[in-house]
Amino acid sequence: MTLDWDPEIDSPATIAIVGGGPIGVESALYARFLGYDVLLCDNKRIGDSLLAWGDRPMPCAWSEATTSLGLAALEAQGTPAKFPDTEFPPCRQYVENYLLPVARTDLIYDSVVINAPVRSISRISTGNNLPTDLALRAEQEFRLLVESQNERGQFSQLADIVLDCTGNSFGVRGLATGGGLAIGEREFCHWIHYGKLNLSRPTVAELLKQHCVIFGDSAAACANVLEMSNCLAAGRITWVLPKYLSEHRFAPDSLNANLSTSEIDQLQQILKGNNSEIAVLQAWGLEKVHFESAAGWNLTLQTSEEETLELGADQLIVAVEQNPDWRFAAPLQLNKTIPENAPSFFTPEPHYYVLGSKSGANSLPSGIIQIRELFSIVG
Repeated sequence: MTLDWDPEIDSPATIAIVGGGPIGVESALYARFLGYDVLLCDNKRIGDSLLAWGDRPMPCAWSEATTSLGLAALEAQGTPAKFPDTEFPPCRQYVENYLLPVARTDLIYDSVVINAPVRSISRISTGNNLPTDLALRAEQEFRLLVESQNERGQFSQLADIVLDCTGNSFGVRGLATGGGLAIGEREFCHWIHYGKLNLSRPTVAELLKQHCVIFGDSAAACANVLEMSNCLAAGRITWVLPKYLSEHRFAPDSLNANLSTSEIDQLQQILKGNNSEIAVLQAWGLEKVHFESAAGWNLTLQTSEEETLELGADQLIVAVEQNPDWRFAAPLQLNKTIPENAPSFFTPEPHYYVLGSKSGANSLPSGIIQIRELFSIVG
């Protein structure tokens, strides 16, 4: 790998980490262990995405989802990890028994800021066009704008290194046909529920009493349909499956979603129309969406090239395929060429790295390997 800038940055230096999932927490722990100052921001709470999957088993074994550094930090804190009874622990148990306790250790507790979405990342004194002298650009600090929901409010933070550990994001792709934006989508996006729902939350439980439209054929969409169908309280579901030009047919058993045989059978019965509380429709996409607090949603489905279907609903839940979300890093224009032969977590921006699924790590263990490889280069 040949670079025009030096990736090594000795501590003391500041590393900003965006995303409080397993990769973000492990990165923060590794960075603090090496003596770096750390700021870890998450727009919700630590492990929030995993908590939404509840008692579904982790996609990897406990031994692969934990690190020796994390276990040692818990031992040093006097709160050793509680090992689960099963090799593949439920997602909630993994978060509660390991991830949250690690985030609360003295090593990184003061570095964590939750309910604090990062709104933008830019570079001090340089524009978004890469200069000829990348070494000069690499010397400039990053500036993060953080919108904390606590008493600190909105604040900016300077950092020498940025680690994007946000993973892929739901809802980045538009709802219209071909992934385009639906009419009204940007205007009313704040009223849309995205991704896997956490039904243990009281606010989400209210959805079970209403008419919910679920749009998407992802693993999260399947899980939402299954879990909501098992605990509907006088509500009903309309499941809108995206159509494709090819011969592609939606098959839940082809999803890598930890679905049991009984769950696949249950989905197959739903798709056949054997559940009176769940209607299944197919559409190229949502052409138009409109929301009013009193009346709810008015949706226009594009069912064919020339035909549309009007559909009313109380709630709209979107769980389409995941796509990388670079909106907060738009000032850096990261859609340029990555250095030749560089590891997958490198970006065109010096000292800005992407770890986890967003960089192609298809599992938690491979993301942990990325962390070790990164700090062997940086430190």
